[in-house]
Amino acid sequence: MMKFMDMIKKVLKENLISVVIISIIILAATITPICYFNIPRLVYTYDEELDGYLVDYAFGNKEEYYIPEMYKGKPIVGIGERAFFRHSRLKGLEFHKIENISIIKKLAFSECPRLEYINLEYVDYIERNAFSYSESLKNIKIGAKKIGASAFYKCKSLENVIILDGCESIGSMAFADTSISDIILPGSVSYVYNNCFIYSDKLKRVVIKNKELLANDYIKSLGDVVVYEE
Repeated sequence: MMKFMDMIKKVLKENLISVVIISIIILAATITPICYFNIPRLVYTYDEELDGYLVDYAFGNKEEYYIPEMYKGKPIVGIGERAFFRHSRLKGLEFHKIENISIIKKLAFSECPRLEYINLEYVDYIERNAFSYSESLKNIKIGAKKIGASAFYKCKSLENVIILDGCESIGSMAFADTSISDIILPGSVSYVYNNCFIYSDKLKRVVIKNKELLANDYIKSLGDVVVYEE
């Protein structure tokens, strides 16, 4: 046994430099991917139709990210699919020029349990499940033409929602299982899909400004909750 141990020591001693180099390589190979994926930064992808860049993915897990106005000489025009999906520490975003942001793609902020603030006044399209399960979101002002299905599904703290004139349609279950009690649908809203407010037990009043919306099957199903105002 002693001879075997002596032989091992001799081999290690004679190949010490090689052993050290191999150890460094193994350590670097282990640490590099961890550092790469955890250093906070944004990566972008070009959208030909919009002629601008989308935030494709946010690395790291910061409380707040800053979205610049431009990238490679083109404007940043939106947030891509799953860009901040399941970012457990995210509280909000700051934009250099919010007016440029025209689209929030599906699942972009889904399952962000601490998300509290984001400016949606200039966004044209909010796709399905964009903010679903983001349970700390309380107040939002929306300027989107189209609000996708389940866009704010299970945002359980969401209680104050202002929908700006210009919104045209609200998707199925868009505000399902929220804490909304009162909401005004401006005259521009021409269609509300089924179950838009389902499981929102605190809902007491839905004010509609478009008289034609009174013929909408889902709006009719809400009964006395609906109030028409010119």
